[in-house]
Amino acid sequence: MSLVTAKLSPEALTYYRSAYPTIASRRAVLQWPREVSLDGKPADNTAVVNAYRQWLTQAEMPKHLFYRNDGVAIKDAEVEWCRENLSNLDVIDLGDGIHFLQETDPHTIGTELSKWYTRL
Repeated sequence: MSLVTAKLSPEALTYYRSAYPTIASRRAVLQWPREVSLDGKPADNTAVVNAYRQWLTQAEMPKHLFYRNDGVAIKDAEVEWCRENLSNLDVIDLGDGIHFLQETDPHTIGTELSKWYTRL
C-alpha cells in the first residue's frame, strides 16, 4: 500500500530515488520510522515529544499544523488537543489522505508557509 496519494512522474521518482542508490544509503529511511513516537513507543522518544509538547503550550511564537484526515501520526484527537492548548496556531486541513504531506501537497504547504512567514 502506498502512503502517497500524488502521482509522481517517472523523472520525479527517479530523482527521489537517486538519494538512496544502495541498501546502506537507505538505512536511515528504514530506521527513522522505528524512532517516531507512536502510541507511547519508543518510550525515550515519547518522553522527548512530551517535553516538547509541554514547552509548546507555553511558547507564544506563531505555529503551523498541517494534517490530513485519517492521518497516520496526527489523529483527530491530537489536532483537537493542539487547537485547545497551543496559542498562535494555524491549523491547515489538507483533506483526505494518509501520510507524506509534502509529496502530496507541496504547493499548498509552500503557499501556507509563505503566508505564515510574512506574519512573523
